[in-house]
Amino acid sequence: ATMFYGVIDTIQDKLFFASASAPAPIVFRKGGYDMLDSAGMLLGAWKNAVYETQEVSFNQGDCLLLYSDALIETPDAAGNMMAIENAAEIFAAKLAGDVSCATSFDSLLSHFNECYSSRLNDDLTLVAFCRR
Repeated sequence: ATMFYGVIDTIQDKLFFASASAPAPIVFRKGGYDMLDSAGMLLGAWKNAVYETQEVSFNQGDCLLLYSDALIETPDAAGNMMAIENAAEIFAAKLAGDVSCATSFDSLLSHFNECYSSRLNDDLTLVAFCRR
């Protein structure tokens, strides 16, 4: 199993997180985005696995996007999978237009459903946290 565990500290303007081989979370900021390091041992694979806590800034207006691997491992009709950079650009494009996080989320999900969902063989999970 994979996992991402995060705590948003609004006093320190930070996101503290640890990951167990989860797909790379993305933090969207004004003017761009950063993919977070999501390396780590799979859950339950090793008895003495250690998961390092990392931290990044997480300020007002920032958004965190979490997703399952189905987002980037489901082929379209031509057999191509969505690159995570393409997914990030779709999400970021709406944010750049100063719309809500929900609109960015809906745009990404609509694109996936339009182009990829007919070949979905796995569960798709998308979660976005936006700090307003």
